[in-house]
Amino acid sequence: MDKPGRYLIVGSDGLIGKSLSRYFVQTGSSVLETTRRSETISKERIYLDLSKDPGNWDYPPDISVAFICAGITSLKTCREKLALSRIVNVTNTVKLARRLMQNEIRIIYLSTNLVFDGNVPHSRIDQPVSPKTEYGKQKVEAEKILLSEGDLVTILRLTKIIDSQKRLFSDWVQDLRSNDSIYPISGKCFSPLPIDYVLKVVNYLSVQGRQGIVQISGERDVTYEDVGYYIADYIGVSRDRVSPVPANGNSVDMETMPIHTTLDISGTVYESGISAPAVWTTIKQKVHQ
Repeated sequence: MDKPGRYLIVGSDGLIGKSLSRYFVQTGSSVLETTRRSETISKERIYLDLSKDPGNWDYPPDISVAFICAGITSLKTCREKLALSRIVNVTNTVKLARRLMQNEIRIIYLSTNLVFDGNVPHSRIDQPVSPKTEYGKQKVEAEKILLSEGDLVTILRLTKIIDSQKRLFSDWVQDLRSNDSIYPISGKCFSPLPIDYVLKVVNYLSVQGRQGIVQISGERDVTYEDVGYYIADYIGVSRDRVSPVPANGNSVDMETMPIHTTLDISGTVYESGISAPAVWTTIKQKVHQ
């Protein structure tokens, strides 16, 4: 399939949207972004707020692929502002996607491992979804509707992108080197993905026109305390300064916290030839930055 000439990145204010835009510009692709921040609007950056009905949104011409990265991702916000988060994450996201697909624009929709309950590792694409969080439930609903709309949709489920934790880990490095202690949440796990890997897979999907559900994930789960101990070992300080703490102040989210976050990516690796790097390689890269 020929490489599309113009990309629409819905939600360029977030980590993935911003990174996608930068990546495609660097590779010579034509990119148009959307933003909710009216003060940042420009010729290549147009206004779109999914808390408002996009049914009559005057979408730009000559778009062949749209990446839907926008949404409310905070578990707490989705739970406490249920009506608003559902409007953004389901109702208006679906309306926007339908409007684009009516004009033969392909959709790559970013989803999450939280469509599963995390009771088993490496959740498979064909495994029944079983979300425990409101955010996960909204993603399941949007996935189901979009997949029923035809063959112009790709759902990309992914685990946590480690770059979103960059500030936390750099603070840990600084604290440990200053002879201070760090306090990772005990038992909280994640399956880290570097943003560079995510971008490679998204580029592959945009070029190949892959339909249906695709999953990407780190190779295995690690806990935040595991990362704390690793950083201490890596920079040569005592593990005694790593003091895991229970998540007493965030009990609701901890109750719904998955035991496992990994997804089965065997199909993705087989098709694309792109494998996720080892977890500790990923962590080490962030420590160096």
